[in-house]
Amino acid sequence: AMARSALRSKVRAWLALSEIERRLRDHYNSAVSRKHLRVLTHGNVLTLENLSSTGTHVDNQPLESRNTYDLTRGPVLIRLG
Repeated sequence: AMARSALRSKVRAWLALSEIERRLRDHYNSAVSRKHLRVLTHGNVLTLENLSSTGTHVDNQPLESRNTYDLTRGPVLIRLG
C-alpha cells in the first residue's frame, strides 16, 4: 500500500505544473487545446484518451483513441500536437 501511495504522489507531482511552467507551455504550445487529452488514473494504471485532431504520442507512438499503461513498468512519455 505504501509503494502504491508513493507512486500516486509522484504521478500527481509530475502532472502539476508551476505558474511559470504553465505560461511557458501556453506560449510555446498554443496549438494544443485545453481538451487535447483526457488523463485518468486508477491505482498504477494510467488511461489516456486522445481528444485532438492534431495528435498525441505516447512513447513516440501515435495514440489513436484510448489506451491504458501500467506505471509499474516505468514512466511514459507524452507528446501533444
